[in-house]
Amino acid sequence: MAGLRGEVRERRKTAGYPKWSYETTRNVCLEVNRYFAKLGENPTPRFREEIKKRNNSYIRQWVMGCHFDWLNPR
Repeated sequence: MAGLRGEVRERRKTAGYPKWSYETTRNVCLEVNRYFAKLGENPTPRFREEIKKRNNSYIRQWVMGCHFDWLNPR
């Protein structure tokens, strides 16, 4: 199983490496979380918990903390 971050990176690669904003990246992260939920997998339990709580500040911190190279390179 690829992790959530890896799956997001793979989806961007499949899309041809478009420029993704924070909002787009966040939406893809949420979409990937739903995808894993349908598979019965939970590679990021805290992230999923905070999504259920609608904790947008945590979600933003998590997405930016992933250091996606198109958003927040190291």
